[in-house]
Amino acid sequence: MKTAAALLLLLAAPALAAPLPAAMHAPAAGVQVAQAAATRTYRNAEMGYRLAFPGDWTATPGDGTDNNVRLTLTPATTGAVCTVAIADSERFRGLSQAQLDWSIANHPWFLEDWTDSLGTRFTNVTIKTPATIKIGPRPARYAMADATDAKGAPTQLLMFHAITPGRTWHFTCGASGADAAAATAAFNARRNEFMRVMSTFAWDN
Repeated sequence: MKTAAALLLLLAAPALAAPLPAAMHAPAAGVQVAQAAATRTYRNAEMGYRLAFPGDWTATPGDGTDNNVRLTLTPATTGAVCTVAIADSERFRGLSQAQLDWSIANHPWFLEDWTDSLGTRFTNVTIKTPATIKIGPRPARYAMADATDAKGAPTQLLMFHAITPGRTWHFTCGASGADAAAATAAFNARRNEFMRVMSTFAWDN
């Protein structure tokens, strides 16, 4: 397995009202942190993607061994999380991006396509409002979902799934609660924030 690539947390133009905390977690080797704006940008040079997130969220890189998760974004308040999961896929190796884009836009999409990407992070998944959207120039599958998280709590999810040659990409944001009503309330409180974070996702190549 490749060693962890250098990851970059850069200062971005302020976009959200949430202030940065006075102190940050100590950065891992190869990570640089800028603390002067309400929004920060995370860039993974090895995987070739970047995104922006609120300054009071914590960004935790992963090595992919836990359900292929490469990044976990955690808001300052509990009960919500965003993750980027990237899986190697022999099935899509050797295909061009144009062929994969056509597949995303035209092939039927099944529950298993979502649950395989979620792994053991969520169970009892019910997909709602599936659609095809654009992430930059590339089509992606989008959906909301009801699910149960790894702790057994009801959860509402917002997610998209994309494919590049040899890889699948799954970006999920969700909020949990003690019951379905609490999960809905927690999700609705974060929904616009989740959508803003997802809208900043971009590939570098």
